[in-house]
Amino acid sequence: MAGIEPPGFYYNSYKMNSKYLYILLLSIAVPLAAAAQQLPDTFRAAPWMQLRDSAHAVVLHQIMISKDCGDAREGSGQRPMRSIDEYVEATPSLSLMSRGAFGKEPMLRGMNTDRLRVTVDGMPVMYACIGKMDPATSYVESNNLDRIEVQSGGDELAFTSSPGGTLNLKTLDPKIGSEDKHYGRAGAEFQSNGAGRSAFLKWGRSSENWGVLINSTWRARDNYSDARGNPIDFSQYRKANLAMALKWRPGKKNIVDADLILDEAWNVGYPALPMDVPRASAQLFTLEWKSYRPRGKSDERSLRFFSNRVLHVMNNYTRDDGSMRMDMPGESAVIGISTWIKWQPGEKQTLRVKSEWMHTTAVASMTMFPEGEKEMYMLTWPDIAKESWAGFMAYTLGRKEVEWEGSLRLETQLSHSRSAMGISQWEALGQDISKPDTRFLGGGGLTWRYHKERTFSLEAKSSVNLRAPTVSEQYGLYIYNASDAFVYLGNPALPNEKSLQISLGANYDNKVLQAGAECYAYAFRDYIIAGIDTNLLPLNDQQSGVKVYRSIKAAHLFGGNVHFRVQLLPHLTLMLRADYVDARDFEGNYLPFIPPLKGSATLRYARGKFDLSAEISGAASQNKVSRYNGEDATASYFLVNVNAAYNYKVLSLKGKLLLTAKNLTNTYFWDHLDWNNVPRPGRNIILSTVIDF
Repeated sequence: MAGIEPPGFYYNSYKMNSKYLYILLLSIAVPLAAAAQQLPDTFRAAPWMQLRDSAHAVVLHQIMISKDCGDAREGSGQRPMRSIDEYVEATPSLSLMSRGAFGKEPMLRGMNTDRLRVTVDGMPVMYACIGKMDPATSYVESNNLDRIEVQSGGDELAFTSSPGGTLNLKTLDPKIGSEDKHYGRAGAEFQSNGAGRSAFLKWGRSSENWGVLINSTWRARDNYSDARGNPIDFSQYRKANLAMALKWRPGKKNIVDADLILDEAWNVGYPALPMDVPRASAQLFTLEWKSYRPRGKSDERSLRFFSNRVLHVMNNYTRDDGSMRMDMPGESAVIGISTWIKWQPGEKQTLRVKSEWMHTTAVASMTMFPEGEKEMYMLTWPDIAKESWAGFMAYTLGRKEVEWEGSLRLETQLSHSRSAMGISQWEALGQDISKPDTRFLGGGGLTWRYHKERTFSLEAKSSVNLRAPTVSEQYGLYIYNASDAFVYLGNPALPNEKSLQISLGANYDNKVLQAGAECYAYAFRDYIIAGIDTNLLPLNDQQSGVKVYRSIKAAHLFGGNVHFRVQLLPHLTLMLRADYVDARDFEGNYLPFIPPLKGSATLRYARGKFDLSAEISGAASQNKVSRYNGEDATASYFLVNVNAAYNYKVLSLKGKLLLTAKNLTNTYFWDHLDWNNVPRPGRNIILSTVIDF
């Protein structure tokens, strides 16, 4: 594509120089430093990896949160400035895939964001990076988070057809009360490892019929060091976030909510990748009207408009590895309208109906600058537009202690490329994407619940889902994967992926003991995964080859989790949890990036002004790896984290001072889901404070 001028995309004004995980390499050979690849008996590290040792280790920073959805409210004695990633890791069945210290990709039950929809206040947010280095979780700050909601087993059908379910980040709402008053909170934190600095300021005002809440956050971190004292280059980041929320009650039974989030990150490094991110930004907006009108029955209805735009710029300008200079920008946008109605047609009966229209766009490109030659340009996402119409209905019927619920989702999705250049690129590969691609998606679910007073509950779920391929799986062009050193091609002819899921869960709760357990299993047909195409040659000798997305006959996944909370003494609490996942294809080969058995034990003492806790978390060794995808086995590990909080009062102001030690034993480790075995931080002493006004 030499000599072709890039179209006038909005992001052309600032060339993309980022070090994204999945770096794109076009059919024009580019000697990008290859990522480290784990082969059965060998380890080959690219120059930019700069790893000092190939020993295995892992880390998991967990905090105890509510058993069902990870409540983010204060009062646990934990740091007020802990990251969203820490909340996600502390939620049952959730884990994180890491390419660096920033923008970790959430996974639910061993499924990444290809099969999991991540939303903010119920609004879908699509990543703009071809390597998924900008998940929606990176746009919400913990001091503005109310709770994490996880839905699966048919519950997710109100939001998606994806089998992995939904992960929703519910932000804080402004307060509405009878008094006209102001309230606020401010906090700051410093971390010894990497000189991490962060601060936030929150201010709100409430009155009888309206409320406003403004939250601003700033974070910065330099390169951290591993437990052996080695600095991990390109692990720094800078970030600023502004969130504004308005709640207005025009009448006793009507509420209007407006939310705006502006997020900006810069100078973000990714040590597991050959590129960095000079800029990543997002703007998220929702406007919702809710009506509560009892007419003998509970009647709720809502109308919501939502929109978001994500920009991700990456390049390799900061790397001295001799590779060709490259810019790789990407942009995504989502706009949609949804309606929601809930009412009770009879005693212990509930009917929920939702309709949604959504339009998404995704475009990404790569510009290469060979020395002494004219720049070369190509599209890696060929300006794809997707339009979907979805309808959802759920009916719940209760009888004494038993409740049944059936749910159904029907969805039509239309996708096409809006770029003549993108269409011609696929024509060169023998594929015609000039015609729109129409797909019929959806799913159905059935749930049975049993409640014994308020102490014991049992729940069984089953659901079927039809998932469409992602933009990368269907239309991606020469996307470089730093995990296995292959370049990836999409497949426009991929069929929908089918899945059947069943789960069984139980919970027990009294004044002394809270306990829960869940097991689940998935069966997939036409499972989408990339396979090696020996008819296509790699672009240079640093790459292992070319992979093309395809559908295999079948795959299956199963796992479970348990959690306990025991009140040993009036002021002493013990919390335990564990998660396990196993996944294989129809031939018995392990699927890639499946987390090992993980668990944690936390002992907390809270009395008066003091709140003390100690935690041991860790993982078993993971030998169930996909050699086909360049994975290697990971050793077991455990970490010790301690936390001390002191509550104080100065005049009319209340505050809290916290001292935290993460990885107290200075364990050298990396997690199985960490790309290219980049070591995690060593011992980290954290001092933080927060004050309410």
